[in-house]
Amino acid sequence: MKKWRIRSNRDWVIAAFFLLLLSYLAVSVYRQPVNELLMEFSPEKMSVFNQPEHQGVYGLTFLLAAFLFSLLWVWQQRAEGKNAWKLPVFLWAGTGAALIVLLLSYQMECRRIVNTPRDTDLVPRVSMTLWSGGTPVEREPYEVGLSPEAQEKLLALCLDLQALSKEEQAELRIQMDDEWEADIHISYPEHEGHAYTLWFSMKDDMIRFHRGHSAEEDVYYDGTGLREFFAVYRSL
Repeated sequence: MKKWRIRSNRDWVIAAFFLLLLSYLAVSVYRQPVNELLMEFSPEKMSVFNQPEHQGVYGLTFLLAAFLFSLLWVWQQRAEGKNAWKLPVFLWAGTGAALIVLLLSYQMECRRIVNTPRDTDLVPRVSMTLWSGGTPVEREPYEVGLSPEAQEKLLALCLDLQALSKEEQAELRIQMDDEWEADIHISYPEHEGHAYTLWFSMKDDMIRFHRGHSAEEDVYYDGTGLREFFAVYRSL
């Protein structure tokens, strides 16, 4: 086993680089569940369709690499000297600091993305699709042609939506089904590497913002302010 001994600092650097690369490849397979966990730290109108994808993967990569490097350190019996504990301590302290920086970076990037409507002069594409009655399999959607003035009004109404309380949202998740009367899509062109998209569904006076892959992550709003607008274009 002597040939597997890591003897020089150069060998340790090579081992660290190899473990970092191996960790990144392993974590990349789980990119989606990692990013879904990060949704807990994102703003209300952030969805998986617009979510930054790198910080979560980088953070878990550093964590896994630090764990593997620590195992290698112990296996190579480098912990025999009286100061040998210093490297693992510095390693985990640095990893913790890196995780905090990545989380703050993620939150800042998310805020920048959701502030696209207010911080830029980008003109979004605003569209509304209505659904006919019947079962989800039988219903046929059709897109309503909106004038520039109607698009502007619909955009303002959607951006000003205020979320219901957590208790009300929890109750709605139990009551609501997949039968919606309208879908509203707002798509901003790409800006600084991100394209911002909002997807709302409407039924009666309720608005649902599609935040992720699960209805448990979606956000519900009081759509009373949109009811009159919706009623006008529903008659087309």
